[in-house]
Amino acid sequence: MNQFQTLNISNAFRNIYKKKTNAVLYATNLMGTVRGKSANGLMMHGDVFNVVAIIDNNAAGKDTTQICPGVTRSVPIYASVEKAVKHHEAKVLIFLSNPETAVINDVRIALIHGMDLINTSFNFIKSTTKIANMAESYNCRVFDLRDVSHLQAYPNPAIMHRNAKVVFVTGTDCGLGKRTAAFELTHEARRRGINATMYATGQTGLMLGEAGIVVDSTIVEFSNGIVSQQICQLDEKGYELIFVEGQSDIFHPANSAVSLALLHGANPDCLIVVHDENRKYHKGFEEKAELYKMHSLTRYIEALKLLSLPCGPEYNTVGIATIGEENINTIQNMMGYNGLPVADVRQKGGPGVLLDAVLNYITSERVSEQLNLSSLN
Repeated sequence: MNQFQTLNISNAFRNIYKKKTNAVLYATNLMGTVRGKSANGLMMHGDVFNVVAIIDNNAAGKDTTQICPGVTRSVPIYASVEKAVKHHEAKVLIFLSNPETAVINDVRIALIHGMDLINTSFNFIKSTTKIANMAESYNCRVFDLRDVSHLQAYPNPAIMHRNAKVVFVTGTDCGLGKRTAAFELTHEARRRGINATMYATGQTGLMLGEAGIVVDSTIVEFSNGIVSQQICQLDEKGYELIFVEGQSDIFHPANSAVSLALLHGANPDCLIVVHDENRKYHKGFEEKAELYKMHSLTRYIEALKLLSLPCGPEYNTVGIATIGEENINTIQNMMGYNGLPVADVRQKGGPGVLLDAVLNYITSERVSEQLNLSSLN
């Protein structure tokens, strides 16, 4: 068996593991912080992996309801894998933190208990000789999710002639809930009998079982092309509706390139924008306020439209996803947005409001004629 495994459009985690495969998260110093959002996503939406325990020595003895905002599921937090396996069986150890900083005994015990290793870090297990050798000796699989720099592609002209409708779920900052919105919209579409999928573009989306790639680890020269190629591959599988999980945002001083690669690579038919009107500075960079001040929602929507490719659809925003009633009311009352649907996908009925906006737009006579899209009427 090849120890080092890779994912692709036809080989997502949902094709490799059974539903609700028990997993332990290795998240030292991450729980309860912004960087621990992958843990929150897995606990809220995990279908392939069932998180049964978390390793974080700083939060040991607590459970996730005490330390993770918005998480209602109680998962115990332990100081070591040794303590966790006394109470739980698991098939997978997921590194949310750098595996190079892991306690070697934790890794050894996980491998002894037959756990595969999934690594979300920029530091690869295959480059960490001691762990790589141990995984081989115990015949356990290793997934370095960000090991994608070998991929090369330029935009595929077929992206202009696809049958599937593509919706880009973007936002005005990081950590707003773009993945959550894309996930909820996908599942709402599936509930209505639409053959829909989410194109995962980050490590958490991949661990939810969706097909895709960690876009921020591709070589910038090829990022647009890889996205374009994979969207075309999903189209070939017969999906009617593809929700592209956004990353960062087009104005982010640190990593706007990722968002632009997704925008132009996917060349979407319309957009959902995730926004928090209470946020004035990019999250995690408040101390660098001079550089990381955010534009208004109006400016984002206008800029996205201006970034439309000359040979494709116009990048029109059809709905706003946000958090909480206060935000919904504030955004609805903003000048110029009284007619644009606003909803919280975490609330009952929220995904339906935004999906209706998507379907109404892409099946409108003008847009259907422009894009030659009519199968969802």
